[in-house]
Amino acid sequence: MFLTVSVRHTHRWLSPLGALARQTQGRSWACVAAAVWLVTSMALAQAKVQEEATPPPANSAIDAQLFFQLLVGEIQWRQGERSAAFELMLDAARRTKNEQLFMRATEMALQAKAGDQALAATKSWRAALPQSVAAHNYQAQLLVALNRSQEAVEPLRSLIALTPLEQRSALILTIQRFFARLPDRKVAAGLVEEILESHTKEPATRTASFVALARAWLAAQDKTRAWAFLQDSHAKDSNAVEPAL
Repeated sequence: MFLTVSVRHTHRWLSPLGALARQTQGRSWACVAAAVWLVTSMALAQAKVQEEATPPPANSAIDAQLFFQLLVGEIQWRQGERSAAFELMLDAARRTKNEQLFMRATEMALQAKAGDQALAATKSWRAALPQSVAAHNYQAQLLVALNRSQEAVEPLRSLIALTPLEQRSALILTIQRFFARLPDRKVAAGLVEEILESHTKEPATRTASFVALARAWLAAQDKTRAWAFLQDSHAKDSNAVEPAL
C-alpha cells in the first residue's frame, strides 16, 4: 500500500519545527521517532479500513502537515511545553478522528496531571468516535478520579450498550471496579445500581447484574441488600451458577 503525502501548507510547521529542533539537538531524534510511530500506527489502522471500505479513499489523511504537527507536538512535550503539546495533539486528533491520537492527547494530559484537559480530550474523543470503547473507559475512570463519580454513570451505561451481547455479562460483573477507590462504599454501590437498573430486567444480563449488585452491597457492608439481590437472581433463574458462587 502506498500513502499519498501532500506537501501543502507545510511551511506553517517548518519554522517552529526548525527552532525547536535546534534547541533539542540530540533529543530531537527521540521526537522524530515518536512522531513516526504515531503516523505509522495511523497508517496501519487506515490501511485496514481501506481494505474493508468500498470503494477505498483515493488519498491518505496522513500528510506532511500532520506529520510536522505531530513532530512539533512531541518536541514541545519533551521541552516541557506540555499544554502547547497537548493542544497540538488534540487538534490533530479532532481533524483526523484518529483513535491513537486521541489516546496520545489524553495520556499527555494525564502525565501532566491535567485532569480537566484529559477529560476534555475524552469528550472530544467520544464526540468524534462514539463507538470507541477506549474513549468510554478513559472518560469513566477520569470522572471517578476527579471526584465526579455521578457523571460516570452515563459513559458506563453507554459502554455496556456498546459491548457485544455475548460479552456484556462479563463486563457487568466488573463494573464495581470502576468505583473501587471511592471511600464511601455505599455511594459506590448506589452508582452500580443506577448503571445496572435496566439490565436486571433483561434475560441475557439479569443474573450477572444481580450478582454484581450483591457484590457491591456486600462490599458496602450491607448484607441484607446483598442477600436480597441474590434471592432475586435465584427467583428469576434458579439454574444460574453465579449466585451460588
